[in-house]
Amino acid sequence: GLDGILRKYGDVFSLEPHMMDAMIEYFDIWDKLRVCCGRQMSKYWRNDLLPTNSSLKDASMKKHPLCPTLVIDDVEEQFMETKLYKLLHTYEKMRPINRPSMVDEVLTGKYCSEYNDAVKSRGIGFNQGLQT
Repeated sequence: GLDGILRKYGDVFSLEPHMMDAMIEYFDIWDKLRVCCGRQMSKYWRNDLLPTNSSLKDASMKKHPLCPTLVIDDVEEQFMETKLYKLLHTYEKMRPINRPSMVDEVLTGKYCSEYNDAVKSRGIGFNQGLQT
């Protein structure tokens, strides 16, 4: 899984154990945001969130197993509290990496729930922003 891939990168770049731990913590939480939050969320989760009467909703599509179990604002806040997030945030040009995708807006601690609510209420689609 992701942990194994990150450990291989850590070995290649001779990362110190504390940096390896920080990278694993960051990407473990980021992976949840990538799937359950924002413009490029999982198509299954987006489908689950879409209003029942949406023409985009596919009733035959399987349900997402992870996303409904998360309190997404808590996950977003945990991500923003990681050492690596805070380090990357100090470099303005690196800040877009600290998002579920490069096209998402800045995380606020409530961005994910606001985005998910917009999918539920307005049926916003793939790569659409909150203001569309």
